[in-house]
Amino acid sequence: MNRQKSISKLLMGVEVDCYQDYSKQELIQRIRSLESSIRSLEQSSPSKSSSQTITQLFQKPNSSGTPDGSSISSAIPPSKKTKNSSRSSSSSFNFKKFYTRKVALKISYDGYHHCGFAWQPEITRLTTVESEIFRALLISRLVECHNPSNLSAEKLQEDLQGTQDLWRDLVNVQAWEYSRAGRTDAGVSGSGQIVSLWVRSALNEFTIEDQIDPINGFRRPTQQEVDQTGSSSPSSKSYTNQHNSNSGELKYDRLLNSILPSSIRVLGWSGVSEDFDARFSCLSRHYKYFFQLHESTQSSMRPLNVKKMREASQSLVGEHDFRNLCKLDPSKQIQNFHRTIISASISPVINRPILATERNSSFKLSTEQEVTIFGDVGEDCLDCLDDERNEIYVFDLVGTAFLYNMVRHIVSILFLIGSELESPDLISRLLYTDQTSKEPILNHTEGEKVKIEAIERKPKYNYSNPLPLTLHSCNYPEGTFRWQQSHGDVALRPTVLNEMFGSWSRSRIKTMISLNHLRSLNETSQDIKRTEKNFRNNCEEMKIFDEVLLGAAESRLCKKNYVKVLNRERLEHYQISNSKWMKRIGTRRLENRLKSEKS
Repeated sequence: MNRQKSISKLLMGVEVDCYQDYSKQELIQRIRSLESSIRSLEQSSPSKSSSQTITQLFQKPNSSGTPDGSSISSAIPPSKKTKNSSRSSSSSFNFKKFYTRKVALKISYDGYHHCGFAWQPEITRLTTVESEIFRALLISRLVECHNPSNLSAEKLQEDLQGTQDLWRDLVNVQAWEYSRAGRTDAGVSGSGQIVSLWVRSALNEFTIEDQIDPINGFRRPTQQEVDQTGSSSPSSKSYTNQHNSNSGELKYDRLLNSILPSSIRVLGWSGVSEDFDARFSCLSRHYKYFFQLHESTQSSMRPLNVKKMREASQSLVGEHDFRNLCKLDPSKQIQNFHRTIISASISPVINRPILATERNSSFKLSTEQEVTIFGDVGEDCLDCLDDERNEIYVFDLVGTAFLYNMVRHIVSILFLIGSELESPDLISRLLYTDQTSKEPILNHTEGEKVKIEAIERKPKYNYSNPLPLTLHSCNYPEGTFRWQQSHGDVALRPTVLNEMFGSWSRSRIKTMISLNHLRSLNETSQDIKRTEKNFRNNCEEMKIFDEVLLGAAESRLCKKNYVKVLNRERLEHYQISNSKWMKRIGTRRLENRLKSEKS
């Protein structure tokens, strides 16, 4: 009875409008969920009264020292609460009193809205994906703040919601032991990026047993160790949940998604072993690059030769020196350009939301069901506007590791081969960088003697557009993860599935609208065939130019006397550029770093 009175009293202090549309069954489920959370909190805080414990369900999870990811306001930033509550919660919170655990997060993001994935200490034109993740981690207090400027807790919490970006000084990836599987450039998206780090846990010594288990690494609160042993050093001993249950744990994905922008979503989380590292534990990365058979209206009379592109892509498989198929950045001081490609393939994309091999219980689609993105555009329409003739293809590339802009350079060369401006042998030639290594097998007339030159210096050429590129997945040893997903109250907050479906649906609608604009353009002519004739005449006039495709309908025009890649001007040897950079900039940066460390 007291518990029911407490719940009723608390519900009067929160917005109850959201419950007016609930059915009887939904209200019963909500009450059961609250009672379950109450029991969990009472077990972890037996000394507190029942009313205090219930009150914690409706407070910011970190303010009272009782983190409960299932609470209604668990993800509400401090700025949305009253000033008094924000001030008291900031002053009372002590991160060192909590257990921490190592987790992996699976993340998807739309690269078009961000200036790359990797964190940048300086402010960028668009935010990076990691900067948004770090900000969400700090707002939710899942990680400890690094505060070198000794700003007040109130000021820091206000800045996390503001535009001053003082919070950037709080980031300490070394202390968090943060790691990512891979980094992507500005404009590149990711569907299966993996990051790992130590975060605050809701579990305590009553729910964590001292056992040996390869998964679920925990660390004791450092404040607790000071009280018991007099030592301030954190314990690195690994602990595990006794029943491997996360029922009382924070809802990490739900908590972060409530703060992150809609372009970034945490798809799930998993406890991992203490020695897990998202980068070094990763076995391979899988990239996808999407392109059309007709990438330009100017080249619509000559579709890409996919057969030659497939033939050339097979030369990538194996271990090779990719210095000529990446961006050379002397600031990185890279000396080893050898990388291993596991597989490379080009295949058409089926116009379905989910492939048959990728279906799961969340999607109920019949095997015969197909979703056509484009409608019938008519027999007289140009090939580039005809869905049946202008198929979408995907280039799948799986490798153990990749160099800077490596995939985009490879795709650019494949486009040159598909446009029949270059031979399929070009990739083999670019991979042959040392006369002492085995010569590539080239297609030439039998008996003809061909002298093969080792390409030690990279030729100049453009690399492809980042928009069609996505980091599809990162692969790890089997059994590494036990993914958890938080299925919140749909009436209060949409699920990630609903959000992604909405984004996909809006993109399809935009596609149809764009196609309708193109149809309207054709209809402005009284005679469609005359329009085609004029178009072909324009193509005749364009014969003095060749078009170099770069993906996503981007291209560069060049004079008709196209210069082969191997005959172009070449960059200086990477060792020379590395040495010049080190003498000119690197030494100065090192001196400045040493000075800052001494001070």
